[in-house]
Amino acid sequence: MSTKRRTKGFKGFPKLRSGALALLLLLALSIVGALGLYLYWLLHLEDASKPQKPPRTIAQIRALEEAALRSIWSSSSQASSSSQPQEGGDGQGEENESASSTQSTPQASSSLPSQKEAPSPQKEPPSPGTGASRSGRLAIIIDDVAFPFQVRALLALDLPITLSFFPPSPSHPDTPALARKVPCAMVHLPLEALRYSHKEPYLLRTRDSILKMERTIAAIRNHFPQVRYINNHTGSRFTADVRAMEGLLAVLDQYGFTFIDSRTTPKTVVPAIMRSQGRPYLHRDIFLDHVPEVEAIRRQIHRAIALAQRQGLAIAIGHPHKETIEALRRSKEILKKVRLIYVNELKER
Repeated sequence: MSTKRRTKGFKGFPKLRSGALALLLLLALSIVGALGLYLYWLLHLEDASKPQKPPRTIAQIRALEEAALRSIWSSSSQASSSSQPQEGGDGQGEENESASSTQSTPQASSSLPSQKEAPSPQKEPPSPGTGASRSGRLAIIIDDVAFPFQVRALLALDLPITLSFFPPSPSHPDTPALARKVPCAMVHLPLEALRYSHKEPYLLRTRDSILKMERTIAAIRNHFPQVRYINNHTGSRFTADVRAMEGLLAVLDQYGFTFIDSRTTPKTVVPAIMRSQGRPYLHRDIFLDHVPEVEAIRRQIHRAIALAQRQGLAIAIGHPHKETIEALRRSKEILKKVRLIYVNELKER
């Protein structure tokens, strides 16, 4: 009997071993599955705990960009223009790099100026010909307009001059409202310079992406819906960069702006880009107040008139200095020798 039991037990041992192995395998699979479920639950719980961000609309993107820019303004634009605009700190020194060369001769529009050529104020400017009365068109742009007292003084001249306004900032928040009060306004867009005395808000840099440019120009369009023209404030680095300028010009086209080159550097690439695209190149010919003295500015006005009569159209740029305003007031009679126009009247040169 005992022999039969041992034999029976011996024969049943393989069945017992295979069943145990199956049980162990099932247990291992259950543990692995439980661990997988636990890990999935942890990951799912972590994702669920984070707030889901809905896709942003264009309007939201613009609002965020403006908010970011305003936070930059509050920390960077306290020193200048707090009570009175600092005209020399707005890039005017940079404009002088090329202004000195264009002042000395009204032929500046035909070739790029030499950066080292100096003005010669002692020389008497050519007098506009009396026989060629109103034979040319002259557009005068006053840059850096930001404050109500400037607008009042310029409008009191009763001359068809174009005011170029800074985008709004904490130090001059009312520029869009002021622009709506004048017959013709444009935007003075800050572009990256080789050197600064003060950086304005809405500054575009050469490293900026097209998206950044688009957001900035979209915000400016929202502030200035009626404006058609933009010229650059500073920009000696930006306007010398082909990639940056091609991108900016494309964005300006998208938002209905026409660019006027302030020519803050003799290395500007804007004329070459415009020529390659078969488009007219609008640019500053004469800089009025490189020397901020009334008689020096009046000489520059004479040069602008002579150039307008000679080539049919000229663009002069000045600033809202009291000397510039006084020089324009004293030059009303001689300005009758040409037809003063707003920039909105500009056509192909």
